[in-house]
Amino acid sequence: MGNILSSSVKGGESIAYKDVDHAIRDAHFVTTLEDYAAMAADTYSDKAKKLALRVIDCPPKLAKEGYFGRAYAFLAGKDMILVIAHRGADGVSDLDDLTQARMGKYPDQYAYAYKFTTYAMKLVQKSTKGKLHLEHTGYGFGSVLAELCALNPKYPGRAISFNGYGVKKIAAKTPKTLVEKCPIFSFHSPAGISDELKERTFGQLFYFSQKDSEMETFISSIKKQPKLVKVV
Repeated sequence: MGNILSSSVKGGESIAYKDVDHAIRDAHFVTTLEDYAAMAADTYSDKAKKLALRVIDCPPKLAKEGYFGRAYAFLAGKDMILVIAHRGADGVSDLDDLTQARMGKYPDQYAYAYKFTTYAMKLVQKSTKGKLHLEHTGYGFGSVLAELCALNPKYPGRAISFNGYGVKKIAAKTPKTLVEKCPIFSFHSPAGISDELKERTFGQLFYFSQKDSEMETFISSIKKQPKLVKVV
């Protein structure tokens, strides 16, 4: 793979796609990187795709301030893995949330993302015989909400996000013990990589070898990637 890292970004470690896919797996991981991206994209559709055993839509009372979420429940033996996909700013009216995040403040939409997370958890806990494992994903501003929800001390989880803005300024005071429980993997198209993004990213930052940042192209091409580059 050629060096497609922006010239303004120094350092990059080439990693085989399968190795990164393996790195974000553990005993409770039941889906793929491509599936995470598909779930993040699915929040932009009016009708949910059957991507999991059970799909839960964010109720209207929690879909406010431009927020929307969709939860996907997977079985892993007796355990349940709940992946919350978050959709954030999708219009000009939501730019205040983006401004808040860039200023290091929790965006207004975070309150609704957190409420939906607890709502979905309560629904699936009733049918969970083993442990409930929480995951978050999102695309664009949805990735900000995914990462912040993963770092919530009451319901810690893990985040796999795509083409996000980074939450380092907001999460700078997160206790180290919590960070260790809540790994964050941030994946980007090369067009979005910059020194500024490196400074904003909280967790591990990767970029794909393909250059198109459009949603559908970005997602459909993930499974075709021979390599990723981890920004160091």
